[in-house]
Amino acid sequence: MNLSVIEFLSKPQERLMWTQRHLPNEDFCMVNAICMTRYIRYPLVIDPSDQALKFVMELYKERKI
Repeated sequence: MNLSVIEFLSKPQERLMWTQRHLPNEDFCMVNAICMTRYIRYPLVIDPSDQALKFVMELYKERKI
């Protein structure tokens, strides 16, 4: 049985919450979400389609970003 990076670094509840907050259910997007939620400094986000912007705004809505 192989364990993927996504399964190793995130919980199923986190992934479900991310998809509920408008993150596409793709491996690349999940890996990026893991990087964004585990960063120590601010990550550089290049997002021509505004998917990351929608996700980040929804994820940190409580903090009023």
